[in-house]
Amino acid sequence: MKSVRLGRTDLVCSRIGLELSPIRKLSFAASRDIITQAVEAGVNFFDLGLPDRETAKRIGYAIAGMRDKLVLAGSFVPDTVASLENDLKWMLRDLKTDHLDILQIHDPDFVLRPGEATGIFDALLDAKKAGYIHHIGITTGDAAMAMNLLEYGWYDTLQYPWNHESDEAELMILSCCPEAEVGAINVPFEIPVEEAAKEEVFLRNYENDLMLWMLDEKAIEHIRTLE
Repeated sequence: MKSVRLGRTDLVCSRIGLELSPIRKLSFAASRDIITQAVEAGVNFFDLGLPDRETAKRIGYAIAGMRDKLVLAGSFVPDTVASLENDLKWMLRDLKTDHLDILQIHDPDFVLRPGEATGIFDALLDAKKAGYIHHIGITTGDAAMAMNLLEYGWYDTLQYPWNHESDEAELMILSCCPEAEVGAINVPFEIPVEEAAKEEVFLRNYENDLMLWMLDEKAIEHIRTLE
């Protein structure tokens, strides 16, 4: 499977990554088995989803011994600096790792930025300086916000729901990501593998795009067939 470098970061990732929230329904042993299968199929990018302790504990167990081979991205919806710091603290502990490769602010109502009143972005910069996170990303379905973010330069990655029905303005955002040095990550396709595979064919036209699929044995089987 081909790789993609995420914007200005040093992260070289599998072109298809997996969103791990379905792992919550699995046993610890089954969690390790399916993630091992994914890694053996060439996947090294895993999106942890929103903070959930049961999910994080299973992932922590599953990735033991192979953390240094993986890129982990976690999404947060912080109300305050204190909630951000608390969620990050327990997530790292449950994952049994000392850092997240990407911390993503999930679907904010407004753009968090340096110096703004909540102090959350400044807290992210402090966490980055301390080594608890390596890069800062954002997820949004708001096209206007996404385009503005490319101009600000505050975020290293952008996760957005591109697909074959995206309009010209949305695809322009995707096309502009390389110039802005922002890593483009596709919101997970919560559709059958057969339909996700069709989207994968369409998005091959955008070589900078990292596609996320939901963790599933059928998805891994299809990934094994990709060049």
